[in-house]
Amino acid sequence: MASGWRKAMTVLSIDMAYRSFRGGSGRFGHPPRYAAFNQSSSPRFRLSSSHTHARHCLQTCAERLTDRQRVKLDAPYGDFTLHKTESTPAVFIIGGIGVTPVRSMVAQATHDKTSHQITLLHASRRLVDLPLRGDFEQLARDNPNFVYVMTVESAPGGWQGEQGRVDADMVRKYVSDLHQPIYYLSGPEGMVKSMRTLLVGLKVNEDNIRTEEFTGY
Repeated sequence: MASGWRKAMTVLSIDMAYRSFRGGSGRFGHPPRYAAFNQSSSPRFRLSSSHTHARHCLQTCAERLTDRQRVKLDAPYGDFTLHKTESTPAVFIIGGIGVTPVRSMVAQATHDKTSHQITLLHASRRLVDLPLRGDFEQLARDNPNFVYVMTVESAPGGWQGEQGRVDADMVRKYVSDLHQPIYYLSGPEGMVKSMRTLLVGLKVNEDNIRTEEFTGY
């Protein structure tokens, strides 16, 4: 992260020109030249993408970059960012790779030693499919205000964590006052919509729900 760039942002676009590219093709039959990525780290800079096209673009372009070749960085954009009021808790209900922008927010709060109370409910089909699990476990050790909760549909033997999809009972278990936090939802479109419906059913103020949908994976 550049010096003075304090806010953990979500999406940026990279444009890498490689006019000599002849192998393979991008979407719609054209070579991939630019793609959107998620900033998953803070305060240092790291990119993540769940989208096959974006990953292929970055890998293909990077292989053809030469020393001192220019790379255009456009953005960052997005308002899926941690709120400023530290007395208001943050609850993240996330599916799979939708967790990538969350990492930057939690890491920034940890780095800045803010007093945000942050809870992450991270759901996936299998334990091995939980992206950035090790990072969040370390952040939970480093930040006493951060609670990391994993839930999987297919649990391995001896699993002591949560099992199944996030439901009303699970939300109530980890959120003592349902009406106090700002809620952040990210993941596959269907999951985000169902979690929004769940929160509305729990009488959560819709103004306190922020969403980010991940498609293409």
